[in-house]
Amino acid sequence: SSSVVLDSRSSVWKGIWHAEAPVTCRSLAWRACRDELPVRSLLVQSGLVDNALCPICGRLPETVTHALLLCDDAKLVWFASPLGLRVESLRGVSTLSQWIDQYCVDTLDDEAMGVVCATMWALWHRRNAWVFHSKGMDCMQVLAKASSMFVVVPDGPDAWVLPSSPYVKVNFAAAVKDNVGTAMGMIFRDSFGTTRASGTIFCLNLVL
Repeated sequence: SSSVVLDSRSSVWKGIWHAEAPVTCRSLAWRACRDELPVRSLLVQSGLVDNALCPICGRLPETVTHALLLCDDAKLVWFASPLGLRVESLRGVSTLSQWIDQYCVDTLDDEAMGVVCATMWALWHRRNAWVFHSKGMDCMQVLAKASSMFVVVPDGPDAWVLPSSPYVKVNFAAAVKDNVGTAMGMIFRDSFGTTRASGTIFCLNLVL
């Protein structure tokens, strides 16, 4: 059945909210499963846009499931991700909640579910970067963005401190996750705390 009950007792809710991922990613995944993201197919119904086509592929209507799973560009990301998911192999999946319910929660542990949530978040970030800023992101940039969500920023006595004027400070952070990959990010900020530049790089752990 394509109908999945979504409440705090459902397997979808437990799979998402027990996932090892930042709450930002888990919240996005939960909203996506509830079809609460402002995709064009919904915006057309509200009269806010006049074109329902996916802004990434431009071929099919942009539903939440299309944007985060079934779009050809999204399929490339899922296949290149640590999960190695071949979306074409899914049978009878019409919604994200159905996919999480039937293919994820019974086969993936909390760490892998964290990858699912972070990847969905990064795909939505890529979509918005294109729609609002005309900024394109390729497959590896999307995966790097997902991986960057697992980098821990220290607080307390190790918190970031403003550089003195007129200098710019660059900070680096790296994360290594078994069976996932290695990621590094950097950010350049001035004496006002304004970001001047940033970047991420992600390397998959490939098992041959």
